Amino acid sequence: MQYFDYCCGLVDECYDCLQIQAKASTNQSTLPSEGQRLHRLHSNHHEQSRSKRKRYPGIMPNNRVKTTKALQSKKGKAVLSKLHPHSRRAKQITRIALRDDKLALNKKEKKKLGNALTSRLIWFIEANKQEARTKDRSGQSALPIPSADLSTLHVLITSFIARNSSLINEETSKRTKHFSNRPKSTALEKLESLRRSELIEYSTNGFLIPDLRTAENLKLLDQWKDEHRCDRSFLARVKLIRLFKDEPTRVMEEQRGATDSFRLDAGLPTPDDDDDDDDDDEDVQLIEVDE
Repeated sequence: MQYFDYCCGLVDECYDCLQIQAKASTNQSTLPSEGQRLHRLHSNHHEQSRSKRKRYPGIMPNNRVKTTKALQSKKGKAVLSKLHPHSRRAKQITRIALRDDKLALNKKEKKKLGNALTSRLIWFIEANKQEARTKDRSGQSALPIPSADLSTLHVLITSFIARNSSLINEETSKRTKHFSNRPKSTALEKLESLRRSELIEYSTNGFLIPDLRTAENLKLLDQWKDEHRCDRSFLARVKLIRLFKDEPTRVMEEQRGATDSFRLDAGLPTPDDDDDDDDDDEDVQLIEVDE
């Protein structure tokens, strides 16, 4: 009996099995016991490979090139100039371009969300100061740093949501003045969509505002707005809360803010600091407070 009959059956795939078969063809005097021993070794080798593929079916080498710079450093710039449209390299470049577009879009959306939150916080800071000045004229408030209670915060939220009512009425009158069936303008659709989303936030998830009830948080808000120029890294020190329309006394803590030693225990995810370096991004739009 020739011992290569005990091969694992993957002669065309396994280099070790090919070596066994070559040795068996040149040395016919090899004992069957040696062939059985070699067979057991290589059977264990293939069995381990099969079990590994079963346990990790999606395992693949982590060598995917994700950027054009990495592709050029790996393959050279000459590779990118001569490509077949259906080649593997062309598909790789297409995948890199799609990834770059996706990252740029996510970065822009992230910047918009950060600007919207900044504008909202600035509006509430100025509106709270205006409310405190109104009370101070009537002799009801003499605090150096104005603070607000829950009822005042709900009034401020209602005023914030209705801040664009005059613009909406103006756009609606322009639309109905000439043609009754005239479609809505882009500005009117954006204003109505913004007011609708804020009303949904107020009634379902809770409206996100800065906590204006404590003097410490008001001081941090002034520092963030004036001294630090709305720096997002400093914003994590400010305490943020959520108030609900149907439950006026319910307060949910969204961001704990800083303790006495300015130690951060929790914070909202904020846009990256490198986003501030982009010149083409949209600037923060300040919202005027009615006198």
